[in-house]
Amino acid sequence: MTLRLTRQGRKLSTLPEGSPADITIQGLLYAFLQLVTQEEDPDTLFFRRQLQFFGDTELGLEVKNFLAAFEPDQRLRDAARQLKLSADWLSQRLPGPR
Repeated sequence: MTLRLTRQGRKLSTLPEGSPADITIQGLLYAFLQLVTQEEDPDTLFFRRQLQFFGDTELGLEVKNFLAAFEPDQRLRDAARQLKLSADWLSQRLPGPR
């Protein structure tokens, strides 16, 4: 999964693929689910190389800090938790390396 972000004043906006971005965040969907469910923090995922930040270093640090402080509402956490449980279940049943 890739998130492409640009700063417009004090706002962050997402961009479509191929557009020049101020910062790009890449990682497996599973890593983003871990963020939303608050099972992992962005620092841990970054240092494990499960999330990668490219582009404006200062903006990357601001986004990482925002993600660390982000408190999703309960519905979003519940939905992400269900997706993550489904992914865990599938990974245990599919052949191949884990």
